[in-house]
Amino acid sequence: MDDVKTNADKIKQLIGQIEDLVNELEDSAIEKANGKANYSKAIGLTLLKLKNGVTTSFEGQDIKGITAGERLKIAEAICYKEEFDKDASENLYKALITKIDARKAQLNGYQSINKVLQ
Repeated sequence: MDDVKTNADKIKQLIGQIEDLVNELEDSAIEKANGKANYSKAIGLTLLKLKNGVTTSFEGQDIKGITAGERLKIAEAICYKEEFDKDASENLYKALITKIDARKAQLNGYQSINKVLQ
C-alpha cells in the first residue's frame, strides 16, 4: 500500500510542476513576442538612420558608401543586443515547452505504474 501512496504523491507532485510550468509559459510567450517586436523595431529604425545618414559609424568605424544589401547586414550588427534578447526569449520559451513535455512523460510513466499497482 505504501507503493500506491508514494506513486500517488509523485503523480500529484508532477501535476503541480506541470501547472507551474504552464503558468510560466504565458509570461514567456509575452517575453518572446516582445523580444521579436523590439528587434524588428530596432532593425527598422536603424535601417532608416543608416539610409538618412543619421547613423554614420558603428563601433568606431565609419559607415560610408554602402549598398542597400550591406545596409541590412550593418543594421543587424548594430542591433545585436536586441537580437540576443530576442533569441534568448525564444530559447527560454522552447525550454519551457521541453520541460513541460518531459514532466508529462514522467507523469504518464507514473500513471502507468499506478495502474499496475492497483
